[in-house]
Amino acid sequence: MEMMELGSSGEQIPRIGYGTWMHLGDLATIQRALALDAGFIDTAESYDTERYVGEAVRGNRDAYFLATKVSPNHFAFDQVIAAAERSLKNLGTDVIDLYQLHWPSDSVPIEETMGAMEKLVADGKVRHVGVSNFSVDQLRDAEQALGAGHVVTNQIKFSLLDHEFADEVVPYCRDHGVTIMSYSPLEEGTFQTRIKERPRLATTI
Repeated sequence: MEMMELGSSGEQIPRIGYGTWMHLGDLATIQRALALDAGFIDTAESYDTERYVGEAVRGNRDAYFLATKVSPNHFAFDQVIAAAERSLKNLGTDVIDLYQLHWPSDSVPIEETMGAMEKLVADGKVRHVGVSNFSVDQLRDAEQALGAGHVVTNQIKFSLLDHEFADEVVPYCRDHGVTIMSYSPLEEGTFQTRIKERPRLATTI
């Protein structure tokens, strides 16, 4: 498995991760991914798959880098802490390797949310902090609220068929040491169909 640095943290992680959105409790699929050396597993409290990820890695937790996300309706300080505790229990682990803000929120100040993330890191319950679906301005605000260099990832929709948002975000992340985590890079399984419809796309791969 090819490895890469996580943000500017110095930690090496697998370049290809395995997402568990829409798994609907499919433990066998997660176990198959782990058997194929998918050592980076991404989930979220809203996916309802954390328990299955935890069951899949049970007994060999240290071999895997576990990432999960807190939902925007839980961005108040106490709610972030409580959500993290639930995720820790669901994952069956003492620490979350990467804890991410799932979407930006206009209802809770980013300083309050990042204050909770800082506490989780200080308490040893979270190792790294990331965000998801954040624009350049939102990411800049998040970094300022948390501390320069502490936001290690921004997970965004990014594929050859859908990259307008990424075209703006990727250069900023590259310049500031933030790793881009791409979700739906194969367009949820429709990529091969679209290649047949637009064969010139294949020449860009």
